[in-house]
Amino acid sequence: MSLLYFVELKRKVLSELPDKTITALNNEMNDEQKENLFVFCGVCRKEISAEIEEKGINNSQIKILALLMRLRQICCHPGLFLQKL
Repeated sequence: MSLLYFVELKRKVLSELPDKTITALNNEMNDEQKENLFVFCGVCRKEISAEIEEKGINNSQIKILALLMRLRQICCHPGLFLQKL
């Protein structure tokens, strides 16, 4: 099967899909989440700075992504973060 076939198939399927719906929910973090976030944010800054200085920005992307995911876990639920320590 050629790439052209898949592009054509994608166009056909896209026309059949409903419109995209985006829902934004804003929630306040509790005190435990805020404290964990601010502490880990400081740790992340130091780690990212050291990583970039050592390996350069292009070779540090995985480390940066991993730290961003950890920050996201704290924001979603501190239990996800604390379980992995």
